Amino acid sequence: MRSGMEAVNQSTMDWVDKWLKNIRPLFRPCVLCGDRVQASSGFCPPCLGELPWLGAAVCRRCALPLAAAAAVAEERTCGACQHHPPPYAQVWAAFRYESPISWLLQRLKYQGHVVYARLLGEVMAAEWLRQQDVLRRPELLVPVPLHPARLRQRGYNQALELARPLARILGVPLDHRSCRRLRPTAMQAGLPADRRRINVRQAFRVDFAGVNAGMGAGMGAAEVDCGVDFAGPPRHVAVIDDVLTTGATAAALTECLVAAGVARVEVWVCARTIR
Repeated sequence: MRSGMEAVNQSTMDWVDKWLKNIRPLFRPCVLCGDRVQASSGFCPPCLGELPWLGAAVCRRCALPLAAAAAVAEERTCGACQHHPPPYAQVWAAFRYESPISWLLQRLKYQGHVVYARLLGEVMAAEWLRQQDVLRRPELLVPVPLHPARLRQRGYNQALELARPLARILGVPLDHRSCRRLRPTAMQAGLPADRRRINVRQAFRVDFAGVNAGMGAGMGAAEVDCGVDFAGPPRHVAVIDDVLTTGATAAALTECLVAAGVARVEVWVCARTIR
């Protein structure tokens, strides 16, 4: 009898061990302070509240902070954008490019911490939903593409990894195949504004034929095969990237999207550099 009970107990323990190994943990450490947080979040409430949120008192066109008087005006457009409007209709950013967001994005981009993309993308989606009454939902999300050589070197596209949770939470199709980078441009970080513009000039190509033909077969449910059937190019696209500094990359890709027939292009980034 005892040997039978031991066999039953061992079988039960084996089942429990297997179950524990396969379930998702209920808690995880906060990525900034290490305190225990729910597994569905990467930040504890105090750290989340202290992040460098950009807020709404910014130029609708470029997302740079506005003076108090301009921030309450109906147009909410800075002088620079009024005199020399960029090709994109709007920039939306969740954060200022300051610590600790800058630290997280650098580790995501250059040190292989891809998990930060999911955490930051989910926080971006939550902030967009908080502001959705004054925002417009696009028809398609398009991450800024990497050149194949850079993609092989890095192993992933940080813009695409940020876009995945945005697409899933907001319910907007994600298309990472219609836009291609034609040549291996130099890293934009560290280049002055005029060199950045030259660096990405004629660097992109856009072709929406794959979206209309259902090219997304086999892709995730949040990507282009989730019921998208455009009779021509999408009318409203949001370009996704990690950081916006001078806007040179966003402008170059926007011009290609407009040339391909897109009527409205917005730029969504995790963080905006405040110069």
